[in-house]
Amino acid sequence: MRNPELRIAEKLAAENLLSQEQLSVISAQYKNKRFSLHWELRTLLYLGVSLFAAGIGILVYKNIDSIGHQAVIAFIAMLCAACWIYCIKKGLPFTRLEVIHPSPFFDYILLLGCLLFVTLETYLQYQYTIFGEHYNLATLVPVLPFFYFAYRFDHKGVLLMALTAIAGSIGLTVTPLNLINGNNFSSFNLITTAIVFALLCAGLGRYLFEVNVKKHFTFTFYNFAVHIAFVSALAGLFTEHLPFVFLPLLCFFAFAGYSYAKMEKSLYFFLITVIYVYIGLTYLIFNFLITSHNSGDGVFYIAMVYFVLSCVLFIKIFRNYRKLLNMPE
Repeated sequence: MRNPELRIAEKLAAENLLSQEQLSVISAQYKNKRFSLHWELRTLLYLGVSLFAAGIGILVYKNIDSIGHQAVIAFIAMLCAACWIYCIKKGLPFTRLEVIHPSPFFDYILLLGCLLFVTLETYLQYQYTIFGEHYNLATLVPVLPFFYFAYRFDHKGVLLMALTAIAGSIGLTVTPLNLINGNNFSSFNLITTAIVFALLCAGLGRYLFEVNVKKHFTFTFYNFAVHIAFVSALAGLFTEHLPFVFLPLLCFFAFAGYSYAKMEKSLYFFLITVIYVYIGLTYLIFNFLITSHNSGDGVFYIAMVYFVLSCVLFIKIFRNYRKLLNMPE
């Protein structure tokens, strides 16, 4: 597909508003334009760090009898310490603003050190049960060092690991695959705990934004909180017989999500807010139809009409999302 700017230049040349020499210069610029591989290379590097850490775990698991526990512990500990010492020596001074380190490998070495620390702690707990039966304590141990490294060296990935560790300590599984399946959201205590945690997480992110400490971390806090908040409110709506509690909560989260999306002109937060609201609305409609003893055929026809109309509404919403978010056309 030809570049739209190049087509405009050709049109201007056809109208004699550009000379052929000027058109040749512009064409050469666009034909020889370099393609950025920044995000592709970063993705590969993050994947490489993750696979390396996983490979160490598999190596330990398959050769534990021949290597020995003390040797494994010493190897992982030294490798972890080497990563952290490198970051402490080579890292730039702390600042409240965003920091870009001169070395392209700095972020990945820090991430590798944190992953190795988790591997080491897990191994010690599995082999020697250093925390006994207090598994929540084991998940809390990485929180302080991870928060320190995240803010000291400006690393969003390590910040996310710290938040995940806190969530794990209160019984939440927050990996993408296990956010719903890995949690017992039929438990009222877990639902309320998750909602409180989401609110505290969002509040902490907002507070740090207001005091001008790593403002670019706000997205990480909000993104982490919004999914837990919506899933918890929906779980309460699905499993608890308290619609007058969880429906207002869902509406509050929807209002907050839309307000933030509008303020930041964020299509991402607008999209996830619409999706979660749609799930809740669909549940309420069909739950009402089923509990009101409608016939199966009636529910089926209403469902067909509902999904067609909702698809049309979705298309209309996202065709006009710029207007809804007050974004320039």
